[in-house]
Amino acid sequence: MIYLLGNNALTFYLAAKLQDSGKDFRIMAGRKENIDIETNGITLKEEHTLSKKRYKFKTAFLIKDQPELVIISCDAHQINRHLTLLSPQALRSVPVLFFPPLPDIAYIENLLNPDLIHAYFNGYLTQKNNIVSLSGPAPDIRLGGNLKKPGINRLLQTLNDTKLTLSVTEDENLAFWEYFIPYAAGSLFTAYHEQTLTQLNRRPENKEKLKALVNELADLAAKDLVLVPRENILVQLFSTPSAYNYPLFDSLKTHAQTDVALVCGTLAERIRAKPADYPLLRQILKKLYGAFV
Repeated sequence: MIYLLGNNALTFYLAAKLQDSGKDFRIMAGRKENIDIETNGITLKEEHTLSKKRYKFKTAFLIKDQPELVIISCDAHQINRHLTLLSPQALRSVPVLFFPPLPDIAYIENLLNPDLIHAYFNGYLTQKNNIVSLSGPAPDIRLGGNLKKPGINRLLQTLNDTKLTLSVTEDENLAFWEYFIPYAAGSLFTAYHEQTLTQLNRRPENKEKLKALVNELADLAAKDLVLVPRENILVQLFSTPSAYNYPLFDSLKTHAQTDVALVCGTLAERIRAKPADYPLLRQILKKLYGAFV
């Protein structure tokens, strides 16, 4: 049995792929959310295959059967609420695939003592009501961490026939920053200008500003002794599908707090020490979050 914790586009996308491959799984999202998931299901639209398919999923409130895998795919700001559904006893010797892109999860490892494996989803998912859309090419999932963990092999065996594209790296810091920089740059830049990245990239001066923002974020990564491929990140940002809005752009429009704490919390402390080194980052954060920085 596989358990997925979350109530977002990523959780439903992963669940759809598990269901397509005949895996036995349950979604754990909370009592009210579970009822909605079982009653209404979701529709998954995938641009790269031009497919549209309806799904209904089974849910659970607690882990009853011994799991072969637990997937934590909830939004970062909901992580603590979902952790209350787990216990160290339920996760003993169980691989846990952890998607929320938090820079420090030592407290989770100390709390639950799981065989925790970081995962980063490289794709363009959005959700509106019960419709989940995947824009652009087929996504891939990058796993970061100690490849000698017993859970890595068991996880790969479990997901081997799900048609999910997986890659593995031992450099966990590199995996985090290669995910976080385009995520943060796209989110901050579009929210700051209140336009989509496709609209912004029509003007050469905006491309130069975006390049400067990526360079500042890459300089922050260098403080962690991580050298990221800056040109590759720019190519990724310039190739963002036109139908995709970055999460912070959408959450600020709806006054939701989905990505505020994650993006700002990761960056604010790092730039406070030497704000003069990161003028564009500080300007953007100051406008978006005011007194927070």
